[in-house]
Amino acid sequence: MMRMNEKYGKTGVEFTSKVCEYTPAIDLKHLLVENARFCHAKFVLSENFIKVEAATFLDNITDDLLKEMIIEVAELADEYEMKLTGLDVH
Repeated sequence: MMRMNEKYGKTGVEFTSKVCEYTPAIDLKHLLVENARFCHAKFVLSENFIKVEAATFLDNITDDLLKEMIIEVAELADEYEMKLTGLDVH
């Protein structure tokens, strides 16, 4: 998805993948700590879902960067969906 970042006045591209629906049993602090291990991706809580997303501004995009971002988002979403739910739904 492309979106205007109002804070910086730049257009960016964002990739997002659902992990699972949020429940109070999910340790959000743990996910926040895990964010530091990733290169492009991060966990977010949106519309009551845990999601993995990565974003960059259009003026930073290269083919290699896009590929890295898409792969990291997809792989982390699958990995953590299995860790958190034991299922592969999304």
